[in-house]
Amino acid sequence: MDFLKRFQSERHARLLQSGAADASALAAARRALVDLGPEGMTIVLDTLAEHAPTSATPLTIATLVELTTEATLPRLTGMLASPMPLLAETARTTLVAALRQADGRMRGRAAEVLATHAGPDVVAAVQPLAIEPDAATRRYAIEILHRACSPSATPTLIRALDDDDWWVRERAVDALGQARAAEAVTPITRLLHRDPRAATACIRALGAIAQPDCVEPLVRLAQAEEASVREAALNGLRALSEAALDP
Repeated sequence: MDFLKRFQSERHARLLQSGAADASALAAARRALVDLGPEGMTIVLDTLAEHAPTSATPLTIATLVELTTEATLPRLTGMLASPMPLLAETARTTLVAALRQADGRMRGRAAEVLATHAGPDVVAAVQPLAIEPDAATRRYAIEILHRACSPSATPTLIRALDDDDWWVRERAVDALGQARAAEAVTPITRLLHRDPRAATACIRALGAIAQPDCVEPLVRLAQAEEASVREAALNGLRALSEAALDP
């Protein structure tokens, strides 16, 4: 890239960050950067690092989401561990925004990156997505929280047991079981009663949580008519017994 084009591109990046222009000028600046592809992302990020604002503006983040591709995703992934808080936050915010805004494939790729790097900051940033209107966004959020296995996500996962989407409900159950969240026993038991399709997942989670409150529903379900439910309940009771014997 020649000097003049670089200068103009850096000006576009600063303009998006400041927002000091009319809508058409901002749209033109954004389009010019997006048209540069990976170089556009480099310029936006270098401009942020050079001027060190408090945080990237929504326009800057939206531009970075458009620039998120297979070619640029490794750059964002590496930035999650940046010693510069601004760049780490920008990468995290861009990837979370991509869960809402990017195309289907990149949404999945962004979710995988966030799940792999699901520290406390990622968990906090992802939790609001669990109540998004779009079911696919909620699925991505719950899957990331499942992988994170963080106690701080327990209230969000419990709320997700009432989600309209069956996949969100069942993955939330799995996540609560994996986290051995004792406070989830009653909500999981309620879900088990109202949604027989979730019985196996609920039973598996109760067995994993292994609290005394889990015994009664599992004993009752061990006598269910459906063989798969009986088997799951017996496995859950077995897990409870093993947990009780574990010093």
